[in-house]
Amino acid sequence: MSPSSTPLHGEPCISTRQSIAWLPLPPFEDSDVLVLSSRSTTPPGVGASLFYLDLRLSLPLSQTSKINWGFAGLRHTLSTSPLRFKWDHSRIDSRDDGVVDEGEVIQRDGLEIETGIGT
Repeated sequence: MSPSSTPLHGEPCISTRQSIAWLPLPPFEDSDVLVLSSRSTTPPGVGASLFYLDLRLSLPLSQTSKINWGFAGLRHTLSTSPLRFKWDHSRIDSRDDGVVDEGEVIQRDGLEIETGIGT
């Protein structure tokens, strides 16, 4: 199969973050976060991967906003029940700090809620 005819799965996605919480502190937001996700070349399920780009801009958002953090790589599906992902920062990482970025995602009130680790 040629690269141009590789089957794609799912839909590309644009998402934003509403807040972040480092328990036991209450939720807050310190960045305007935009995440772009590609379609996958593998069917959904354990082992599926897609490309993503995560860009975090300083608030308040203006022409003088700074990039707090930008990273990109592959999102790997580790399990489907519970839904668990690992985001590698292998393509771009403006901090290049070797962070482990893994979490579980649930649906609540029409929103995706991620809980996990980022060390």
